[in-house]
Amino acid sequence: MRSALRSPRTLAALGAGLGLLVACVAWFVPYLTRDRVNVAGVPVPPPFTAQAAVRVAPGSEACLSEVAFDTDADLVELSTLTAPRARTRLEVAAQAPGYRETATLPGPYEPVAPLYFAIDPPERSLIGTLCIRNRGTRRVDLLGTSDARTAVGRPITRIDGVEVAYDVSVRLLSTDQGSVLERLGQLVDRAAAFKPGLFGIPVFLWMALLAAAIGIPTAAVYSVLSSFRESREREH
Repeated sequence: MRSALRSPRTLAALGAGLGLLVACVAWFVPYLTRDRVNVAGVPVPPPFTAQAAVRVAPGSEACLSEVAFDTDADLVELSTLTAPRARTRLEVAAQAPGYRETATLPGPYEPVAPLYFAIDPPERSLIGTLCIRNRGTRRVDLLGTSDARTAVGRPITRIDGVEVAYDVSVRLLSTDQGSVLERLGQLVDRAAAFKPGLFGIPVFLWMALLAAAIGIPTAAVYSVLSSFRESREREH
């Protein structure tokens, strides 16, 4: 047994396993404890490969269906591709059964710079519609995407009731910042609220997280012990 533990292959496997474990801890712990912007929802993520312009004429509105509004959705984040101009004004309207909030932001707007519209979040998690109305006298080009990753399970974007090929890039943010670890319970409750058919009750999610927390380190230890056994069998 001692000779097996002292063999070069065993020592190399042990060093690799310990190095991997240290690297995982060094990366994962800061990730869980670092303060970051609290994202309350991403109806349509920013473009990754296919940026597009969603053009909204004066008096028109672009609406996204099936948007999840959580209880910490304090800000609507949009971006425009329009060069700075006067006489531009955008209004957002978040609406769901028993809930409606509007916010207006006058122009001009810097291209691709985030625009933030402050709204009061609902008292409980809701699914509704988010509309962006152009109340100015100039056309506004909203940042959109046609990435394939937004084609499944995405909100449908319509301009004046007509579905368009591109999706408006939208994020919902919270004014409260915190780490993933501090918000873990909130993230579990949110997943259970918006995906009841898939996740069931929050207890199931907590069990899955616990299994991952125990299973990943256990798998790493098992890998190292397996290398010990293989090395010993070769030597015999």
